[in-house]
Amino acid sequence: MILRKRILFLRALLLFAAIAVIIYTYAAISLKNNQTESDDSEKPSYSEKSLFPTPITEPLLSDTLYLKTMPVEHIFFHPLVAYPKKAFDGDRISKGMDDYMATVTEFKRMLEELYKNDYMLVNIEQVYERTFDEEEGKNTVQRTEFMMPHGKKPFIISIDDMNYYAYMIENGCVHKLVVGEGNRVASYTKHDDGTETIDYDNEIIPILDNFVAKHPDFSLNGAKGCIGLTGFDGILGYRTQSDSKTRKEDSDRVKEVIKVLKDTGWTFASHSYGHPDMAKASYEKLKADTQKWKAEVEPFIGTTPIYLYPYGATVPHGSDKMNYLINTGGFYVFCGVGIRHYERRYSDAIVLDRKNIDGITLRNRRAAIMHMFDTELVIDR
Repeated sequence: MILRKRILFLRALLLFAAIAVIIYTYAAISLKNNQTESDDSEKPSYSEKSLFPTPITEPLLSDTLYLKTMPVEHIFFHPLVAYPKKAFDGDRISKGMDDYMATVTEFKRMLEELYKNDYMLVNIEQVYERTFDEEEGKNTVQRTEFMMPHGKKPFIISIDDMNYYAYMIENGCVHKLVVGEGNRVASYTKHDDGTETIDYDNEIIPILDNFVAKHPDFSLNGAKGCIGLTGFDGILGYRTQSDSKTRKEDSDRVKEVIKVLKDTGWTFASHSYGHPDMAKASYEKLKADTQKWKAEVEPFIGTTPIYLYPYGATVPHGSDKMNYLINTGGFYVFCGVGIRHYERRYSDAIVLDRKNIDGITLRNRRAAIMHMFDTELVIDR
């Protein structure tokens, strides 16, 4: 009888020990999982004071608020080389076209690579905002917070000099933008033999419109790109400048194009009026240039908070020139040029750099742009 009780006691003890081991193991696994989740959520993000942070490569958490401290990549182009034989014909302009432009093939390849790498277009005017601080009695500029779908990484596209200057038209770019079939923006070209063509597949705007239509998840809320305009040779291929002989006719036509662009997710920016180097320009020159832009370009596109520095030549924050652009020009997002991610926040302005996607970058800066796309898969040799 005593032996039987001892056996039952040992069995109970062993059962208890087994249960204890199971409970301990489960608790240890749960603790480890909790610690892992905590560690992931507490990974350091970009600091507002960090000038050259390492780009984020991990996907964002599902349905997580996109924080103000996280990066938004910004890349920019000039109008595309639509006709390479004209652009790279060996004349004195060929090298500049090769260095500072991208081809239609390269732009299309890049879009595919960005899409594969989970990048998603966002509207620059929805990334940065200016609000009135009642306590301080002044405007305050800040990054906004917005939601991103699972795994997507935000980026901005902007375009400089979408004016179609004479040298562009003569060296392989299209001639202007028009409203084509189905109220879609297309490109117009008058060729050397006198023939005229309207295309939906050889310039940034129609190509990107087509890509977003095919891949809606490439664009957050229908965002497209930001179009930077000067004014000295008109806008979008229309000679709207004050001394143009066709100003009235061209002004009426360009308004139709601008309306469709705005309705389909495109925004606009100032690229100055005359494209001077603002870092070297005097205060008076900057002031006169800004006044002329506001008089001749702003009436067509409306006010914009975005200023794209010509040549990427920024002026110091707090300087008389910057204060004029902010207080009189109405700008508060200022974009220079730099291959590394840069964003500096002030109470009254945001200053950031944009990556130039052109021949120079595609040939020589593979490592710097690799987190977005592989230049070897994009460059058209």
